[in-house]
Amino acid sequence: MREHGAHHRSVVTRRRIYRIPIYRWFCPRCKHTCSVLPDFLCPYARFVTLLREVVVRRRLQQGRSWRDLAWEISSPAVSVVSERTLRRWVRTVRGIAGTWGQFLTAWLLEQRPAVDVFTLVPRHEGPDAALHFLLALGDWLRRQMPVDPVRHRGLFAFLNSFCEAPAPL
Repeated sequence: MREHGAHHRSVVTRRRIYRIPIYRWFCPRCKHTCSVLPDFLCPYARFVTLLREVVVRRRLQQGRSWRDLAWEISSPAVSVVSERTLRRWVRTVRGIAGTWGQFLTAWLLEQRPAVDVFTLVPRHEGPDAALHFLLALGDWLRRQMPVDPVRHRGLFAFLNSFCEAPAPL
């Protein structure tokens, strides 16, 4: 792979919109170009993954209304985030939570084979059981890791940092 330029992209946080460079790489063997995104972004998304994770957690764990969530993450610098956008974020995470939970469980068992993962997190029933499991496993991981990349970047960014991981959040 060799450098093949860069383009700039807007990234939205709670308080500000940034313009960051996204570097491109060219593979002379297969003649393809790819862009390398930082772990706090996912393809075609303007908002950082930590903000998306906050919405999912507050909706699922605190039962916040869509309107409240939209106002909580909006600011004069960013403008109001659509409730429809928030619903799409939660729907997307619900759709891949099972796959991410399996991936995180496998990774955790490689790191600590003696751990019984299913006794670490409370059991949940219903359509959001996989999502509850994923978030609870992430919370347990946050408490266990000596250096805490999960707390500073968020669980979704931590999961996005794995090359072999499923589709990004």
